[in-house]
Amino acid sequence: MNSRVSSENDVWRLPVRRLVTAGLVFHLLAVVVPPLQLATTSSPVMRSPFMDQVGWVFQPYDDALFLNHGYAFFAPNPGSNFLLWARLEFTDGRQPIIVRLPDTDQRFPRLMYHRHFMLSEHFNGAYPGYEEPVDAPAELVVGWKRSRQIFKQREASMIRHLTEKYGASRVTLERWEHRPPSTIEMFQGRIPIDAPELYRRVDSDRGNERAKSGRGQGEVNGG
Repeated sequence: MNSRVSSENDVWRLPVRRLVTAGLVFHLLAVVVPPLQLATTSSPVMRSPFMDQVGWVFQPYDDALFLNHGYAFFAPNPGSNFLLWARLEFTDGRQPIIVRLPDTDQRFPRLMYHRHFMLSEHFNGAYPGYEEPVDAPAELVVGWKRSRQIFKQREASMIRHLTEKYGASRVTLERWEHRPPSTIEMFQGRIPIDAPELYRRVDSDRGNERAKSGRGQGEVNGG
């Protein structure tokens, strides 16, 4: 009996216990760091340098285990979500179509809908603004240029993919904001969650971002 207890204690020697403890602490930090990064980010340019450095350490681990979730999407008080609309034009006689990401009419498999939802949110979140910061610190300008370059690369990649998939001659990407209805709108006005007035177009690449309200459902073809 004593030999069994002794052998079990030998397995969990002090170095092993320290190693396991360090692994658990590392994992817990990896779970906490992504939402902390999100909480300390007000835009792709205005970020916490400290949390960026910490996030860089944990990023490979978080990416491998898919721990970098966007907790702010769901609760408490979820805000607007952003959709990506692609206007496709053709030179072979086909009528122009609009491909929406995500598309509620193309919801199967559900995992694909979630994937498209994350793509549109990530694409919008990466938008740093059209104009370079004026009278800003050098590191802020450098961060804006880097974010701008990454955003344009993602935009070009999406356009290239849609062009190849649909055989389009021209693809124009649009960002749309879909805000949730307010409490008054929900309970007094009985406004549905997909009402056209809850949608607002935000142009991606103009000096002064203009808004255009209304969903224009009659123009949309799912893809």
